[in-house]
Order: sequence, then C-alpha cells, then structure tokens
Amino acid sequence: MGGRVKNGEYAFGPQQGLRIPVAGLDLSDYTIEMDFVLTGGFDFLGAKLLDFSNLTFDAGLYYVPASEKMAFVMPPPGPLSAATVPVGTPVRIALRRDGSTKIVSLAINGVPQWALQDPLGRAVAPTDGFITLFADDPITKYRETSAGRLMSVRILTGNGG
Repeated sequence: MGGRVKNGEYAFGPQQGLRIPVAGLDLSDYTIEMDFVLTGGFDFLGAKLLDFSNLTFDAGLYYVPASEKMAFVMPPPGPLSAATVPVGTPVRIALRRDGSTKIVSLAINGVPQWALQDPLGRAVAPTDGFITLFADDPITKYRETSAGRLMSVRILTGNGG
C-alpha cells in the first residue's frame, strides 16, 4: 500500500498500511499480535490500526491520539484502554477474539485492557478478504490514519488463538 521495508521493519506513512490476505481462514477465533511504533500522521479523531471489513465499514481497532489510548469501534465505540501509548513509544498489542464466547479483548504490553461482546462479528474478517493494518476506509474519506513502523505481526487461529 505504499510503505517500505528497511532494516527488517515496515515503515509507513498515512494510508500506507499493509493488507494481509486471509482467504480460506476461519477468523472467528484468533489472536493478532503486533509490535509497532506510531510516529504521527494523524488527521482525525482516531487512527485505524486494524480493519476486518475489506475497508467497507467504519469499524476496527483504533488509536485515539488525544488520549493516547486504544478502542474497538463496532460501532459504537467500545471502552478505551487503561494504558496509554505515547507517540514514538514501541508497543506490543494482542487482540483476541474467542469464537465460542464472541468476546474480543485487548492486551497492551501483556496487560489486559478491556473485553467486549462481538455478537455481530465485526471483529471477524471475511474468509475471502483481507485484514488491513494502519489504513482507513472511504467512509471517513481515508482520514483515520497514522504513520509509523511495524516490527512484527503474527496471526494465530483456532485453538492457537
């Protein structure tokens, strides 16, 4: 989507995230772990970190620059994380969805932050689609963006999630 790999990291500017194909995967039960640093590039109230709807719906995991916290927007917005993540600070997040309970939870640097129900499957990518990192949808005119560096991403499915 426009970023570049340098020294083993993916550096991206606003709207230059990554698209990860998930064709054939059952992502009703998973964990997504990411190590990254946000460096700025904010143009709106929030910056979309993870999108599960092929950029066709305004929902996903967001960073809120004003509070330096993270929330899941289904809509409506879910709770904010207790932990703050200042711009320029490396962070590890783990977003988990339990397929049996339909609960989505977030941990930041290993510390649980929140858990919420996902009865409509807003945190489930379509089996013929993509998970998009650090890029926004056209609904908000591609303004919920950020810049930064991605050091690693790992997707565990099923019982491994």
